[in-house]
This record gives sequence, C-alpha cells and structure tokens, in this order.
Amino acid sequence: CELLISSYRNSYFSEEKFSQHKKIIASVRAGNVIGGGDWSIDRIIPDCIRALESNKKIIIRNPTAIRPWQHVLEPLSGYLLLTEKIINNGILFSGAWNFGPSLNNIV
Repeated sequence: CELLISSYRNSYFSEEKFSQHKKIIASVRAGNVIGGGDWSIDRIIPDCIRALESNKKIIIRNPTAIRPWQHVLEPLSGYLLLTEKIINNGILFSGAWNFGPSLNNIV
C-alpha cells in the first residue's frame, strides 16, 4: 500500500510542486495492535481468552515468533501527533510512517 500511495503522491502531489497544489499526503500504519474491541479470529489475545472461557487448550501459532505489540492508544496518539505536525509544519511530515514499539519493548 505504501508503494501505491508513494507513487500517487510523487505523480500528482510532489513536494517540489507543493506551492501549487497545497496537498500533503502521508500514509501511516501500525504494527500489531491490541486492546479495545479486537475479537477477530486468529488474533493471539482474543484466541487465548476464548480458549480460557471454553476450557480449551490455548494454541499459540508460531510460538517462536517475535510479536511487537502495542496498545491501541499508542498508535492513536501517534496518528494525532502526526496530524498536528502536518498541520503546523506542512510538507515536512508527508511520506510513509510506521508506528510500533521500540526493540526493547518487543515480547
């Protein structure tokens, strides 16, 4: 998705022509987000809770995988901060952004 947005931005709303089009495009994605209403299938926390509630065995897919989780409020805070930066600083904050925990916070 970032490649598509980057191509679109570069073709129609390039930084070089910002003074003409006055458009800022940024794409933002968050890593593994947990919290608030996430009851989807194949999500580790909801699956564990469903297993506990039904007295079934908890199955962890890919048990050796590194899971960089973040609570839903963390990327939300980032989205709002980026919006503020774009409003106040214009084109400096256009581009692709990834919100995730630092390496020392990975489970």
